Amino acid sequence: MVLVTIAALTYRLNPSKAVPRTYEIVIKPDLDNDVFHGQVIIYVVTKESLNGITLHSDELNITDVYINQIKGRYVEETEGRITVKYNNGSIQPGEHTLLFKYSGNFQIDSSRQSRGLVKALYDYNGTEKYVYVTDLEPNWARKVFPCFDEPQFKAKYHIKLVSPNETYVAISNMPEI
Repeated sequence: MVLVTIAALTYRLNPSKAVPRTYEIVIKPDLDNDVFHGQVIIYVVTKESLNGITLHSDELNITDVYINQIKGRYVEETEGRITVKYNNGSIQPGEHTLLFKYSGNFQIDSSRQSRGLVKALYDYNGTEKYVYVTDLEPNWARKVFPCFDEPQFKAKYHIKLVSPNETYVAISNMPEI
């Protein structure tokens, strides 16, 4: 018999420190270059004084970070996590806004293994066409926007997709607002 002791699951975010309430996401795809540009505002409640707020981000190029409209910074951690910090001081308990500006690459789906925002090839009457889709489960939303990407974190989402031009149609499983 083998006995294994695990002290703590350190790859999980701690819900006793910070919890998201609402996300406001804007995504603008650049389909000619297989990239996208995004902005997300996350309304977060912190439950104690923190040196930083840790959340998920994977393969995103973050260009700007703000905490409560004050320029912040982020530190890349392991396993697809980042920690957002004030340049000076700690983050006090209460309600906060995190704003991220970023860009990322569409995953080119040649093997049906791509995750996040995906450019997938399909056959239409013998002609190769592309469709752009999302694959965010179980934990691939972090490839599309910085977030608390674990099932224990429930929040409201407001998503705006900026169409490259009027010939593109966006389809969702939720009603348009």
